[in-house]
Amino acid sequence: MKRKFILLTLVIATLIVPANLQAFESTVEEELQTPWEGFGYNQWGFARESDGNTFKPWSDDLWKTTTERILAIKPSLVRLPVIRDWFNKDDDGNNLPIGTYNWDSKYMQAYFKIMDLYKEHDIKVMSGFWGVGYNGEDYKQFYTTDECAQLQADLIEYLFKTKGYDKIITSYAPSNEPLGVGISYEDWSTMIKKLYAELEKRGLPTNFLSGADSWSDWIWKPAQYNADQLSAYDFHNYLNDTPDDTYNQLYNRTIETTFANYLANVYKYDNSNKPVHVSEMAPIGVPFIDWPVADAPAHCRIDTYEYALGFWDYGIQLARSGMASGLAWALDGLEQNKNAGMWNNAGTYGGMTLRPWYYTWQLMCRYFPRGAKILKMTELEGRKDIRILGARIGSEDYSFVAVNRRMDAQSKTQSITFKVDCTKPLYIYRFNRNSYGDGAALSLPYEKITDQNLSTGITVEVPMEEGIFITTLEPLETNPSETQSTLTIDFESQDGYMLLGDYNKGIRTYVGSNPRKRAPNTSDNAGYSEILINDEYNPRDCFSTIFPLNKILISEDFPLLNIQLYRSRPAKIAIALHVQNEDRLLGYEFEIPHREWRELQLNLTPLIGKTLDYIIIYPYRDSATTPSLDTESLIFDNIFLSNTENSPIDLQEITTNNDQQYRQILDIDFEYLNSFVKVIPVNSSIMSSIASNPKIQENNPSDKACQINILTNDAGQDLSAQLNLYPFVQVPESNHNLFFSYYRPTGQSEIKIVVNFLSGEKAVGHFSCNEKREWFRYGLNLSNHVGQIITSIDISPNLNYSDRLNVLDTSFFDNFIFSTEEVSGIEYITNNDISVTAENGYIYIEGVKNMPVYLFSVDGKLLHFAENVNGSYSIPTENGVHLIKIGNTSYKIINF
Repeated sequence: MKRKFILLTLVIATLIVPANLQAFESTVEEELQTPWEGFGYNQWGFARESDGNTFKPWSDDLWKTTTERILAIKPSLVRLPVIRDWFNKDDDGNNLPIGTYNWDSKYMQAYFKIMDLYKEHDIKVMSGFWGVGYNGEDYKQFYTTDECAQLQADLIEYLFKTKGYDKIITSYAPSNEPLGVGISYEDWSTMIKKLYAELEKRGLPTNFLSGADSWSDWIWKPAQYNADQLSAYDFHNYLNDTPDDTYNQLYNRTIETTFANYLANVYKYDNSNKPVHVSEMAPIGVPFIDWPVADAPAHCRIDTYEYALGFWDYGIQLARSGMASGLAWALDGLEQNKNAGMWNNAGTYGGMTLRPWYYTWQLMCRYFPRGAKILKMTELEGRKDIRILGARIGSEDYSFVAVNRRMDAQSKTQSITFKVDCTKPLYIYRFNRNSYGDGAALSLPYEKITDQNLSTGITVEVPMEEGIFITTLEPLETNPSETQSTLTIDFESQDGYMLLGDYNKGIRTYVGSNPRKRAPNTSDNAGYSEILINDEYNPRDCFSTIFPLNKILISEDFPLLNIQLYRSRPAKIAIALHVQNEDRLLGYEFEIPHREWRELQLNLTPLIGKTLDYIIIYPYRDSATTPSLDTESLIFDNIFLSNTENSPIDLQEITTNNDQQYRQILDIDFEYLNSFVKVIPVNSSIMSSIASNPKIQENNPSDKACQINILTNDAGQDLSAQLNLYPFVQVPESNHNLFFSYYRPTGQSEIKIVVNFLSGEKAVGHFSCNEKREWFRYGLNLSNHVGQIITSIDISPNLNYSDRLNVLDTSFFDNFIFSTEEVSGIEYITNNDISVTAENGYIYIEGVKNMPVYLFSVDGKLLHFAENVNGSYSIPTENGVHLIKIGNTSYKIINF
C-alpha cells in the first residue's frame, strides 16, 4: 500500500518565523558554472541472503519495495559496477575464455533487472568493474594487457548495443580503487589508453570514460596525463578514521575547502570544465562504514540521527565546492555482509527499515537534480555551524537546504530568510528529533505554503542540530492531504500514522508486543510510550505523539474517540488532543489501574467541525518521582472513532509546564562519546581524542578520559578545545558547583576553564597543576549563574605552552560534573614547600624564598605585586576568586 506523506501543520516545532522577526538573509553568492550531475548512490548488482553475501533472487515483494524506494529517491546518477565472475564464468563456476560470456547467468539477469529500471526512468549510471580480474580483484599482470581492454570493450558493447543502455551509461570507471590494490598510476594510464583505443577501433563511443576512482594525487593525475582519453574524473572520499577527526572534518568545513582545492588542481591540467565526481562518499571513516562498531559514537553509526544530519552537511559542502556529483555509500548493503546502506536487503541490522539518512539523502537526490544550477548561498560570516545550499532548476523552480550544526554557541536557533524571484508554492520539510522518518514512509512530512513565496521572502527557523529543506518542486504525492471522518489505528501495520517521541526529554516511542493478550485486547502489537525517570526533566511534561497521516475531521457521524491503555504499575496518566484552531489542550487525566487493559472513550462532540491534528500520550503525570524507578511505560492500542457510546468522558483541559526545557544534570565521564557532548578543537594545533585513562587511581577510576594534545610553533594561537553540550544544560540551584578532574604526564601547567552561557556571559576559572602523573580535582563555583544555560565549556590545557613551542604537550580531562560539594576555601600549592591558604579576607603564603608574588583578578587585572618575598606573606583581598602567581611556576585560584 502506498503511504501518504503530507502533513499540513507540524505544531510540535514552529516552521515559519513571524515576518517581524529579524533573520539572516541568505543570498546567492555565486551561481556555479561547473557541471552538475546530481546526487545518487552506489549499488550492488543483486539482492543478498541473510549471510549478507549469497545471491538472493528478487522476489516480487522485495523488488516492489526496492523499486518504490528507488523511484522515491529519484537519483540523478547511480554507480553500478559489475564483477567479472558474473558473466565470464559458466553456471558451474568455471572460468570462460575472454570472448565467451554467460550473459544469462542469474547474476547478470538480476543486474539487468536493475539496469532496465534505470533505463525505463532515465536514471543515469556510472558503470565499470569492481575488479577486472576474477573474484572482484585486479591482477597486475592482466591489467595492462590487450585482453583486459578486450574484456572491457566486450562488456561495453553488449551493454550499449544489445541491452540499449547507451543513453543511461554516462560514465564508466574501469576498475574500483586501483591505488588501493597496488596498481601503479603508469599501469592505470596504460590500461585506459588501451581501452580508449579498443573502443575507437570498434566504432564505439569514447566520451564517457572516467577515472581514476582512487584518492590522493590520483585525483588530478588523470587530468595531467590522460585528459585526451577521459571525459570525466572521479575519486573516493571518506572522512578520517578516528571519530573526532570525522566530526571535525565536517564541522570545520574541510570537505568544501578540500574539494575546491582538488577541483583547482584538476583544472590546472585540464581546464575544459569536465565533471568531477565523488563516486564514493559518506560522512564517516572507513573503519565504521561497512560493519557496525558497537561502541562507536552516534555520528559514526549509520542508523542514527547524527549520521543522517552528517550526510546533509557533507552533501551541502560537496555541491558548494563545485563537484559534479556525490554518490553515497550505499543503497541497500553490499557483498561480504557490508551493512552500508539506507536499508539492508539481506534482512540483517534492521533489515528493510529505512534508516534516518535515507530521509535526508532522498531529499538531496530528488530535489537537486541533474542539470540544476548550484547556488552557493551566503552563510553567516565567522560561524561554522550554519550550512546553506541552493539550486535553480530550469527557469522557474528552486530548492534550498540549511543545516544548523550548532557547534558555535552564539545561538540556540537561527532564523534564515530566502528570497528570489519566484511565486510558486513552497514545500517545506523539517528534519529534527521529532521528525526523522518512521522507517517505512518514503518521505518526510511536509508543509505546503501558499500565502508566502520566495519573491516576498520566506523566513524559517533552523534550530540547533536540525535541518530544513525548501523546494518549489512537487512532492512525492501531489494530492492534498485527505480529510476523513474515520480513524482506525491498531499498530498491526505501519500504515496511516507516525509515532514521534519528545527526544530532548528522554521519551522513546515505538511499536512492541502486546504485554497482555487478553480481552478486551487480544491483538499482537501495541504502541509504547517509554520514559526514563530521573532528575533530568519533569516527567509530567514528557509525551509521545500519534500522528495520523491524513487530517481527521471530527464529525457528527463519529464523535467518540476510543483508546485502550495499559500499565504494569499504577500511575496518573493523560491523553490529550491537539485540535486546529483550539487554544487549549483538551483530553483526560486520570489514575490508571495496573496489569489490565483500560478502555477509554472521550466525547468529542464540542469539537465537531474541527480537525484533529494529533494525539498526545503522557505516560507519567505523577507529581513526585520515586528514585528506584528506572523506566515507566504507557502502552496504547486500538484507537478509533465511533458513534456507539461506552461511558464517554467529557474533555477537560490538560495543563503542561514547558518552562523546564533543559537538563540540570551534567556528568561527562568520556566512557563513551555520545550526542550529549562533542569535543571540538579550536584549530589544527589542538588534537583531542577519547583515550584510556593514563593512571587508574582512587581519584579517578574511570576507564576513559579526554586526551588533549598541543603541538605548534605559533605562540599567538588560541590553544583550546571545546566541550559542546547537546542538549544544553541548566545550572541547578542545589548543586551549582562544576567539578572536573585533570592529569598531566609531565610538568607544571596553568589551566583555564571557560563556561559559556546562552546569554553570552562566561564563567572563568584558572587552576594550577604542579605535580605530574596524579589526578587532581578542581571546582568552579557557578552560584552566580544559577538558572543560566551552559552551551559549551572551553578548555585551555596549558597557558604556558608559549614557553614550549614545537614540543608535544599532553593533558587529560575527565569527570565534568555538577556537585553539591563546596568549592574549597583553602587551596595549596605543593611546589618547593610553598602553601597558599585563604581566611578572613586574607591570602596567606608560606615557604616563599626570595620570589616575586603577583595577585590577579580572574580577568587578568593585576591587583598586587611584591618583589623578593621571603618566608611568610599575607595579602588583604575582597571576597571572591583570585589568581596567584609565585615566581614563574605556580598559579592558583583561591576560593573563599
